[in-house]
Amino acid sequence: MNLEGNALVGNIPNTINKLHNLQELNLSNNKLEGELPQNINELSKLSTLALANNDLNGAMPEGMENMKKLKELYLANNGFTDLDGLRQLSEQQLVLTDVEVKNGEFRPIDFTKPQEGLSKLKFEDFED
Repeated sequence: MNLEGNALVGNIPNTINKLHNLQELNLSNNKLEGELPQNINELSKLSTLALANNDLNGAMPEGMENMKKLKELYLANNGFTDLDGLRQLSEQQLVLTDVEVKNGEFRPIDFTKPQEGLSKLKFEDFED
């Protein structure tokens, strides 16, 4: 489902988990705000999740390891403050081929542990 650049506003609805067979979700370049719904991790068939260039914030939901087919994740230019949910992906040894996170303010993340599941991880333009 490609809804990129459709001037969508507000929160991503909690009913997102009803889209059981969704494989790609592109909500980039809108005016979405708030935190990601905790049940977004129920989209187990999702291979691409693109949320770049919105006003989303807060933490990545717990249980991201349920998204076993996730390969591409775009979070750039939002206000996410906690990416610990991504660590769960790597602990499951999932292979993400592309992750982009930039222009965010994050609390410290301990990447001294191997993050083998993340084959391409970019962090840019962090502010303290």
